[in-house]
Amino acid sequence: MKPSYLVFVLKVLAAFPLLGLYGGVTAIFDGRLAMGAAIVFGAVLLSAFIMWMAAVLECLEQITCPTGKK
Repeated sequence: MKPSYLVFVLKVLAAFPLLGLYGGVTAIFDGRLAMGAAIVFGAVLLSAFIMWMAAVLECLEQITCPTGKK
């Protein structure tokens, strides 16, 4: 798999943990503040980590192949 495709897949996968925000916000509104905050924090942290991996992979791709030839 080409690295550019892998970067695209990682960016798409980074959106899926954010669907957990719905469950976290629902739990907060139901009165379970600690549980909701943990779900929201975990979803945002996981999404940020996946986006970080995509950014690092994109930078490595530019370093190893600066002219764009693959």
